[in-house]
Amino acid sequence: MGDKLKHHTPLWLKWLGIGLGVVTLLWLRVEDVTPNYVKGLGAAWCAWVGMRFVLRWDRELQPGHYIFGGFVAGVATAPFAIFLMIVKGGVHAHGFLDFTNIQLASVLRSIPWLGIVGLMLGLMMALVLKRK
Repeated sequence: MGDKLKHHTPLWLKWLGIGLGVVTLLWLRVEDVTPNYVKGLGAAWCAWVGMRFVLRWDRELQPGHYIFGGFVAGVATAPFAIFLMIVKGGVHAHGFLDFTNIQLASVLRSIPWLGIVGLMLGLMMALVLKRK
């Protein structure tokens, strides 16, 4: 039982997480009012979390795991981007959000498309890893 609980995150993944954290902190300070960058940042964090779970898994993953994981990461991108947008508004403390309600709604409306993109990326990962 002791060996199964010893999971180590690879060093490159730790550095990637630190880099994403630095980029996120730098983005919080910038007066950016377009939702495009925050969607990319949300997608990067969701992909990082997905990679962390996949690399810590102690059994052989099937192609369906990658497809489902890509879909979940794609769908989770928009809510995490909304969370980052709200945090940024709180950090700046203008008395109003940096992003308008229309921009927040546009990010929420992108959930189906982000889910499809995540599904396709998961499918590509499954096909590439199946060939190896």
